[in-house]
Amino acid sequence: MAGRSGSVGMGYVLPRLARFHRDSRRIFNAAVYAVQPQVLTRKNIHVINDQLNFKVGRLSPLSPVYKPHYNVFICGMGKAVAPMAAQLQNILRSHIQRGVISVPIGFTQAFRKSRLPQHPIEVIEGAKDNIPDESSLLASQKIVQMIESLTETDILFVLITGGGSALAPLPKSPVTLTEKQDLIRALSRAGASIEEINTVRTRLSALKGGQLLARTRARVISLILSDIIGSPLHLIASGPTVPPLPTGRIEDAAEILLRYNIEVNEKLAGVINQSSAPQPQFASVENHIIGSNLIALEAAKEEALSLGYHVVIATDRLCGEARNVGRDIVKIAMDRDSSNLNLNEVIHEQLKNLPKGAPVCVLFGGETTVKVTGTGIGGRNQELALSAAIALEGFHRDVVLLSAGTDGIDGPTDAAGAVVDQNTVSSRMSLRDFEIKADASSYLFNNDSYNFFKGNDDTHLKIGHTGTNVMDVQILLFETAIDNGSASQL
Repeated sequence: MAGRSGSVGMGYVLPRLARFHRDSRRIFNAAVYAVQPQVLTRKNIHVINDQLNFKVGRLSPLSPVYKPHYNVFICGMGKAVAPMAAQLQNILRSHIQRGVISVPIGFTQAFRKSRLPQHPIEVIEGAKDNIPDESSLLASQKIVQMIESLTETDILFVLITGGGSALAPLPKSPVTLTEKQDLIRALSRAGASIEEINTVRTRLSALKGGQLLARTRARVISLILSDIIGSPLHLIASGPTVPPLPTGRIEDAAEILLRYNIEVNEKLAGVINQSSAPQPQFASVENHIIGSNLIALEAAKEEALSLGYHVVIATDRLCGEARNVGRDIVKIAMDRDSSNLNLNEVIHEQLKNLPKGAPVCVLFGGETTVKVTGTGIGGRNQELALSAAIALEGFHRDVVLLSAGTDGIDGPTDAAGAVVDQNTVSSRMSLRDFEIKADASSYLFNNDSYNFFKGNDDTHLKIGHTGTNVMDVQILLFETAIDNGSASQL
């Protein structure tokens, strides 16, 4: 029976499958801790000899010289900006004159006071379920009011993390917030990627695409946690401090709407297709990416190595339809064709040459998509995990897959994701009442992964807001096959 053998520790034999479950959570926790915004801010920003210094490989002064002298202002938007702002307060103290940050609803209740900024930084909550609303609109209006009053002698820190697009939604006139919100929702339901959504957002926004930068005369230092594959600066939170690309953006937005068969009214079409105005004079800016998915994966690798696994970081650019990706990931552990993942040849060789009968950890990072066709509730990580569980059902060796968002929130749910194995489907369905029993595939078909996992704390990963966001992490744990069918001791 799968899952009987395991490792010996302190005289107790922990079943292999149980250890895989435990270790997957440990590895995920290590990944999330490594990209905690206060940790990254403290690591990268220092004041030495009355000058701001930034660590890029080694600690060095910012150029041109930035001297804080009661002239520092902070604005921010995203799921992780509050701890960043709090850490900047610890570093710069009374030099900070004012700040406005826009964070998700429920954020201030989810964290200890020590992780939240204090006066004079104002924290405004909004954008429930990552949808722009009147509260996030108010936050963006207050940000504009503050930054437009600054002068060339002021220093403006702009904190940007995942979720920033919805939390700074000020639309370009004459577009209304409701019109913009409806269009973004339609793109999301159609399965558009975050890159495609942010491209359209930029065309409809008064702050994105470098427009925040264009509204201030202050010297700008932008600290960014990337939640986009490849970390393109102009797409992270739709690039509020990045001057727009010189060509191609207008055509891209229109083509995206056409690709997903989304029609818009004449007013929206006019704004999307209008010619760009002459480039404004942009303020002095330094954009620094201080956190990314790869940093999280590297920390996960170190934790897995310490637990005795052979580790392969497969990719930090995982994308595609969640249900397809989940099925393809576990094929690696099942010795089946996983070429649909499009991993490079070096990774294929590493996977091919793993020692026989060895404990293995394969790490993935990125962001998949879900095309919503059903009426259920879920998120990309729960859907990916459910698809993997269906593919694994009845497999003869122990395999565990954890898929979760580093922000702790997967879709419009209170779960971060799920942890599954080869027994998940059969054990879960046996707990259902006969009247409501259905096969797992029907939950997947109805985009109802949340309700499939609901009530099972061993499988459903609920950790709340983590305070960071660098996309998703998948952790695949298994033992490679050996010819005689025996199992190694992990």
